[in-house]
Amino acid sequence: MALLECPKCGNKVSSLADKCQNCGYPVLEMINKNETPDDNTKRHDSSQAFTNRHFNRKSIVAIVSAFFAILCIVTYITANQLTPEESIQVQKVYNQIESIGKVKSSSQDIIETSEDSFYALSSKCQHHVKNRKKLKEARKQYDNIRAELVSSAINDLGDVQLTDALKVVSIRNRFNDLTDAQKKKVKNYADLERAETTIGSLQVENAISLISQIGNVSLASEKKIVSARIALDALSENQKDKVTNISVLEDAEETIVALSIDNCISLINQIGAVSLESGDAIATAESAYEKIPKEKQSNISNYGILKNAESEYNRLKAEKAEANKKADLQNTIRVSKVWCSYPNSAGGVDAYVSFTNKSSKTIKYITWTVIPYNAVGDVVYSEIGYKSEAHLSDTGPYAQGQGHGSGWYWSCVWYNSTITSIKLSEIEIEYTDGSNKTISGNDINYVCY
Repeated sequence: MALLECPKCGNKVSSLADKCQNCGYPVLEMINKNETPDDNTKRHDSSQAFTNRHFNRKSIVAIVSAFFAILCIVTYITANQLTPEESIQVQKVYNQIESIGKVKSSSQDIIETSEDSFYALSSKCQHHVKNRKKLKEARKQYDNIRAELVSSAINDLGDVQLTDALKVVSIRNRFNDLTDAQKKKVKNYADLERAETTIGSLQVENAISLISQIGNVSLASEKKIVSARIALDALSENQKDKVTNISVLEDAEETIVALSIDNCISLINQIGAVSLESGDAIATAESAYEKIPKEKQSNISNYGILKNAESEYNRLKAEKAEANKKADLQNTIRVSKVWCSYPNSAGGVDAYVSFTNKSSKTIKYITWTVIPYNAVGDVVYSEIGYKSEAHLSDTGPYAQGQGHGSGWYWSCVWYNSTITSIKLSEIEIEYTDGSNKTISGNDINYVCY
């Protein structure tokens, strides 16, 4: 190495440098200017060193670049490698997408479920779902199917009539249920709007027509008035503004209410003295009253008569029903006596039941349920087994008119010296034809006579 004098600035520069650090003058130029014939060897060595130096720098740059390239590749591979848990998630989504199969109008749930699962994955996992394109294609096909179904329904409308109103509403609802993407695929949407406009005009015309048909109002006009009101109330506010004869309907409604009030008052007065035959008259008057608007019912001046008539009629009906029930039970069985023996020396008490079969059917078995009482009317329990209620089995057959008298008893049903009486609480009868009859509660009183 030698120190050279820069011919430009005079600064001392190493022969191994590229240029003057002060002014940037090339070192090679300095070497050529300072070279002598005796310096050939030095010049050669200096040039060689410069060449080697440049070669080494290029090599280092190439090696470093290659290193960083390899590092990037390794980093990418490592970053995109799935964990076992991620592999399971990816496989699950893959299977869901595969389960879509052939796309149909009923494929919405499975497609949406698959989409939810797919987009819930990380971007790395999404990249590993090999059939993700199939999911996008399924969504596209499904959107086309949904849109086509609505489009076909619109095409099927043709020239709409008033009777097509519900159909048009249904198609509108189906269109509204589409996604924005699906709606854009319905190319004949304008036809649906025209159909809705036509239906709207027809509904207005229909309301006007029904109101016009009311004519002179009488009680017989009720159905016409109700039909016209229903047609009017079904319209939107904008449609109602186009109905020119609404006042006619309102006047008719006021008139029919006044007539209905007069009619109801008359029907109540016609009830007269209440009997079991008054049911129809009372029901007719009540129906007339219910048809009157709530705010107008106070105009029924004799409504109290109607309520009293209803109450009396219900009392008579209940009385009749009870009488029929009593007669039916008395035609089933007659219990002439239920009693018990005096306690024996051990306190044992026998039970007696005397009865007659009043039914036309033959009794196969009877179970008598009896309860013992002491002298002050309290329920008594057996000192053996600590039971109160006893179930006495009785085996027939007992034909109509048959039974048993005072000689039939059940021995030592209870053991309690305080028992003075027993009462019947239930009778279970099984007939030879397989039918059954149970008598209990207050009904027991009807058969004990």
